[in-house]
Amino acid sequence: FWLLVRPSGTEPIIRIMGEAKSKEEISRIIDHISKFIVTKCMGGSML
Repeated sequence: FWLLVRPSGTEPIIRIMGEAKSKEEISRIIDHISKFIVTKCMGGSML
């Protein structure tokens, strides 16, 4: 799989893009990464 995590250039958001062998696999990976980002970088608060 591949994964790209980057800040948006126009909005106050983080974009997560990726590709894997299946939709389920990439969904699981993106969910894990987004939870990590929220916990570590935003103090656990989803806006």
